[in-house]
Amino acid sequence: MYKSNRIDALIPALNEQDTVGDVVRALQENDRINKIIVIDNGSTDKTAECAISAGAKVVYEPRRGLGNAIKSGLKHSTARYCLKTDADIDNWSHSWVNKLIRDVNQIALSRAIFTSPYDDFPVTNLVVKPFLKRAHPDWSNIPLPISGTFLFDRQKFNMEQISDNWAFDISLLVQCLEKNLPYKNHNIGVLSDKRRGIEHYIPMADDIIEYFIEKFWE
Repeated sequence: MYKSNRIDALIPALNEQDTVGDVVRALQENDRINKIIVIDNGSTDKTAECAISAGAKVVYEPRRGLGNAIKSGLKHSTARYCLKTDADIDNWSHSWVNKLIRDVNQIALSRAIFTSPYDDFPVTNLVVKPFLKRAHPDWSNIPLPISGTFLFDRQKFNMEQISDNWAFDISLLVQCLEKNLPYKNHNIGVLSDKRRGIEHYIPMADDIIEYFIEKFWE
C-alpha cells in the first residue's frame, strides 16, 4: 500500500552534473516533498556524486530509456504521488510544487505547462501534435503534451502499459485520457533547461513515432 500523505520526486538523469544538484536543492525547499530519487541512467560524469552531495537518494539503472529510469525509481518509492521532473533544469523553483499539488487528492495527473526562453518544442510541434490531430482530434489542443514535469497518482495508472523509452511521458498522458482520469494543467511560467541540438531530439521522435504507430495504427 502506497502512502497517500507522501510525495516523492523522481529525477531521471544522464550526464547532468552541472544542474542536478540545484534541482535537488530546489525540491528540498518544499516540505511537501518526502524523498528525492535521482535515477542515474548510465552517466559518465559526476551526476551521481552531485545528486548525493545535494541530498538525493541515487539509484542506478543501466538500461537506457526514460521509462526504464522512472520505473526503476518507482521501485524505491513508497509514495502514492510522484513528481517527475528533469535533471537539466537550471531555474527549478520550489513554488512549482505548490501549483502541481493543488487538488492532488482529486486528480490523477497534474501537468506543468511552461514557456521556454529558446525552445521551439520540435518534437511536440512536428511529431506529437500532428499525430494526435489525426488519431484523436479531441486531444490535439492539449497544451504541451510532453511536458516533462508532472505529478501523478501511481495507483491510477498501469505502469506495465507505459513505455520504457522516450515515449513514457506521452504514453502516461494517453492512458490518462483513455481511462478518462481527471487531470489538470498548471502554468508555472518560464522553464529553462539545457539547450540541445536537433540530434538530441531524433531518438525522442523515433520512440514517440513508434509508440503512436503501435498504439493507433496496428
